Amino acid sequence: MSGTLSVRDGKRLTRKNPLADKPLRVNTIVRRGYFAGQEIIDKTRMHLEPSELQRFFAYMPVTSFWYPYFFIQYFYGCRLSEPALLLDEDISLDKQQIVIRRLKKVSEAAGYKEHVYPMDPRVLECVKTAQRWKVHREQGDNPFLFPSQRRRAKTGAERLSQLRNIDGWQAVSRFTAHRVFKQISKALKLPDNLQHSHVLRHTRATLLLASGVAEEQVQYLLGHSNVQMTRRYLGVAESVRDTLNSEVLRKGLGL
Repeated sequence: MSGTLSVRDGKRLTRKNPLADKPLRVNTIVRRGYFAGQEIIDKTRMHLEPSELQRFFAYMPVTSFWYPYFFIQYFYGCRLSEPALLLDEDISLDKQQIVIRRLKKVSEAAGYKEHVYPMDPRVLECVKTAQRWKVHREQGDNPFLFPSQRRRAKTGAERLSQLRNIDGWQAVSRFTAHRVFKQISKALKLPDNLQHSHVLRHTRATLLLASGVAEEQVQYLLGHSNVQMTRRYLGVAESVRDTLNSEVLRKGLGL
């Protein structure tokens, strides 16, 4: 039957199916000629596998400028721009604490929300490395922990342009950070869809949940406004759990 029957003026009519005259293509499967299991997985996943994460950080010397930036981004599950907003005064070596500004809500009056976190010994070493780079580049007057080598008196209209500029002193640009991350990702031949630094945030959440850390703790670490956002990672975390060795499980870092 080509359509739904109706009655008009005592006559039985047939409503024509608009798809009836269109040829139906059934054989639309594309053959690859090899088993593509990993390619299919890579297209949809948003996190790095533990081995990929280890290779990423092993690629950079721990004394380089960018190792501390990306390690802090990963450790605290930051968005790309958040490490750039760290000021020298946001670090307390005595209390071993750090202030991270979260940029989730544009509507907040200050343009960010501040969280205070403890510092792991590795974070302390990263901070000290960043401070040494400031001395080496003679940028001690710049208030940002990761300073730009440029000064700019005027700022743009977007909030990040304003936030990363204090009295003409600038933080390193997120575009520069993105470019460096992509260069490393390409060198490591990571899947194309994982060649952006937000993958570090996804990976941190996934590995923490896979290692058994409570949802509420992961929520606070990543700065999620509600725990439902954190629970999005649970299904993926279950699939990763078997790939973590005992050392990774103990640390919950993947490094």
